[in-house]
Amino acid sequence: MPLTVTPRPLFRQPLEEAAFAGHDEVVRIFLDFLSSTSSAHIVSNAKDAVFYCACRGVNLSTLDIVFDSLRVECAEWGEVLVGTMDEVTDVEVFKRLYSSAEEFIHAEKSDDEQTKDELLSDLLYPAAVKGAVPLIEHLLELGATPKKPASSREPDQEDASDPDDPLDQKDPSYDEDPSGYAVACGHTDAVIYMLEKGFRPRDLSEVPVDDCLVGAVRWESLRMVEAILSHIDRGSPHFGKRLEASLQMAMERENERILSRLLTLGSAALNNRMIRRVRNRAEYVLGLESMADFLQGYLAADEDSRISSPLPSTYSGSSGSDSESSGTE
Repeated sequence: MPLTVTPRPLFRQPLEEAAFAGHDEVVRIFLDFLSSTSSAHIVSNAKDAVFYCACRGVNLSTLDIVFDSLRVECAEWGEVLVGTMDEVTDVEVFKRLYSSAEEFIHAEKSDDEQTKDELLSDLLYPAAVKGAVPLIEHLLELGATPKKPASSREPDQEDASDPDDPLDQKDPSYDEDPSGYAVACGHTDAVIYMLEKGFRPRDLSEVPVDDCLVGAVRWESLRMVEAILSHIDRGSPHFGKRLEASLQMAMERENERILSRLLTLGSAALNNRMIRRVRNRAEYVLGLESMADFLQGYLAADEDSRISSPLPSTYSGSSGSDSESSGTE
């Protein structure tokens, strides 16, 4: 992580805001004043703040104001660079940090230090959490690869969970593959890109309680639902349970478009008992009459006609543009 800025330097808030906004002249004025009136420690902390805020604000010219001096003065420069790379989403800022951090990154395993490949692979996770598709693409070009699923590793290779790591606070069903974190955070474009690049959330092949298909439905992203359904193993014995859980979620969200798509693409794995359970919950537990009627129309259809044309006659939606209720894309 970036250095903790303590004690708070004079002008801390306006200095940070100026750095974040890219007001280079204002940043220089503050730093010049601090250099002539404050201790070296406070000036160094102020530069740390400028460095971090300029990175987050994607202001390379502001970053250059303090970059060279911090490289000389900061005893933990390598840790600062590597820690800050977790926070950035812009490719150009990342390139600036990574080019300077390479001398601190080990090509081979040394004590507890990360190798270059391990660092790049770990950086896929925060990039996926932020939905930063261009950065994910750049990391892959540098050689990043997702970690092996836990099921494919030996017991002594299991990673210990870190209770202080925000990534570890996500639903455990999203563990191991960064694309699952993109699902959990509702980043449709990142999910689609990563699936196309061969990433697979662990629960596409294993048995979680709450899987990525349900996560996509929770975000009411039709494009994400379709992308996951196109890659999921529909022949898996667990697919029916996942599909039913997804139908439940779509019904609770009162989203007919996604409900219809699930019924269409998952028709081979569905049976009337599953659909009836969802329909009964809609009517008798949640009081969602429109959803109950919608599912009843599906159940009332002849089985042969349902297979050839699975949408119920009451359905009037289209599979056109995806209206994301989450607003994350």
